[in-house]
Amino acid sequence: MLRAADDAVAAAAEGFEQARLSAARREEAQRREFFDDLLAGRGGAGDLISRGEQLGLRLAGPHQVVLAGAGSPGGLLPLADLELAAVISGAAAPAPSLTATRGGVLVAIVGAAGGGEADRVAGALRRALGRRPAGGDGRPRRWRLTIGRPYAGPAGVIRSYDEAAEALDAAQRLGLPEPVAHAADLLVYQVLLRDRAAITDLVTTTLGPLARARGGAGPLLATLAAYFAQGGVATAAARQLHLSVRAVTYRLARVRELTGRDPAQAADALALRVAVVGAQLLDWPATPVPPAG
Repeated sequence: MLRAADDAVAAAAEGFEQARLSAARREEAQRREFFDDLLAGRGGAGDLISRGEQLGLRLAGPHQVVLAGAGSPGGLLPLADLELAAVISGAAAPAPSLTATRGGVLVAIVGAAGGGEADRVAGALRRALGRRPAGGDGRPRRWRLTIGRPYAGPAGVIRSYDEAAEALDAAQRLGLPEPVAHAADLLVYQVLLRDRAAITDLVTTTLGPLARARGGAGPLLATLAAYFAQGGVATAAARQLHLSVRAVTYRLARVRELTGRDPAQAADALALRVAVVGAQLLDWPATPVPPAG
């Protein structure tokens, strides 16, 4: 009789556990479906708001999107785990948040009631990701985070997500030194990318002659990027590039000879600087150009 009772208790416990796991899977599937529908703009605003409230999001109010991705183009972030979800939820509190991954990038939708929630989430994520183990090559992983601006409603979440995604792409291509970037601070680069035909024409017209240099355009582009990043000071650029000042000034002279534009003259420097940024955004030339920073 005792054995039968034990068997009955064990069966009941197993059934309860299976029911709990099944409910958790259904809840996760519903959350994932809502997340995908929201960012893809599927369904009416009323339906998305109603489904969001069931998950704790009041989409009628303002929200911001925080993205976390690998520190280089094409890199992928491992799937979100319970630890990162807890970090985001704790940093956003008392504002609600919702976390998932999309295309190898961690996406956090954060309520923007007080205005500082997204920054707290980005800071907490940066610290949590910094504690992650090194990659397979033994080198520490590099993470990059971007924050979209706050907007209200389901369409506002999509807009904030698009801004953060564009900012993440631009920050990766430019190799910006800061691990956290606000989309509002990168608008000028997004403007350049939106008129791809114009920026491509500027790059090829202004910098195309550099391809005739010995060694190709890459070293001259790297020198220009460092020169502009250091405020037009050749000695500082030389330190950044680990070159002699003479080598840097020689390269700048070659740029002037090949392009007809002088990096030391304000008008020419503006055209060259915008073209260099465009080259980084477009991955021009095919050989990667070391980022300035």
